[in-house]
Amino acid sequence: MAKAGYDPRAMPKFFGTLDQKTQLNMSDNAYLPSFIMTHPLSSERLSEAQSRANSYPTLSLNSQRHQLNFELLKWRLKVLSNQTTENELVVTAAKNKGAEMALAYWYARQSRYQEAQNRLNKLKQTAISTSAADKMNFDILLAITEAQIAGFQDKWELAEKTLTPYYNLYPERRDLKLLMADTWLQLGKYNEVVTLMKPIVQSRPHDLEGLYRIQRAYELMAIDTKTSSNEPASQVLVKDIAAINALRYRAKGELWRGKYNDALVSLQQAKKQVEELSTSGNTVTFNPKPLLANINSEMAEVKTARDFRP
Repeated sequence: MAKAGYDPRAMPKFFGTLDQKTQLNMSDNAYLPSFIMTHPLSSERLSEAQSRANSYPTLSLNSQRHQLNFELLKWRLKVLSNQTTENELVVTAAKNKGAEMALAYWYARQSRYQEAQNRLNKLKQTAISTSAADKMNFDILLAITEAQIAGFQDKWELAEKTLTPYYNLYPERRDLKLLMADTWLQLGKYNEVVTLMKPIVQSRPHDLEGLYRIQRAYELMAIDTKTSSNEPASQVLVKDIAAINALRYRAKGELWRGKYNDALVSLQQAKKQVEELSTSGNTVTFNPKPLLANINSEMAEVKTARDFRP
């Protein structure tokens, strides 16, 4: 830990917290023998960790690696999980950039947009004197915060403009992709959302956030696509296929949530719609076989998961 730039004294502190929680559990559940615990603690182990940690020189906050990133994420998490107050944020923000960025987000959630913007303007003038990696992460999280604050005000074009430079520079970052997808959903760019999210769910089939955004894009595509009796058959087909795919991706999410019966209902409805579409005179060029094959495969996957017994 010391060689990696972390404070080795955090280890005995963690052991102390773990020991305290263990004692609380024992008081609730009577005596718990150490041999059934995954991490049994003892006074000797705690004192040895403390002794070894004390043998290393104390690191100042400025010399600890990743300290800025830690503070940025720590305070953001405290705001998102409602574990802080305005007063604590204001006091801490005077000397902590993570708390100040979290305070800007907190103000926006309270619809205090001018105060949020004032904090953002101040943060944009901040000179990061640590590593280039810290500067990069600071800038990205600041852009994410600014885009979210714009979204709170329904300024989605501004959110897109704020995110685009970072999205283009760091296309591998999932957080930027998810927020860009949310922005495009609001701007009606549904095909872009599907294109953006599909690689995520292909590499991480259990990614519920990615699955939901694809599902929502197809739902809105099916709802927003304008059709009439005078529309060409291809336009009607787009709307119908979007509705079918919305059901398929809803089923994928239900599968990973363990809602197997709900997933099967969604897939059965999707299959029914494909079969009805294939017999419609307006879509003579539609070949239902590939789509039906995919749905049947997905139904088999759900049934296998439902029926699995370890």
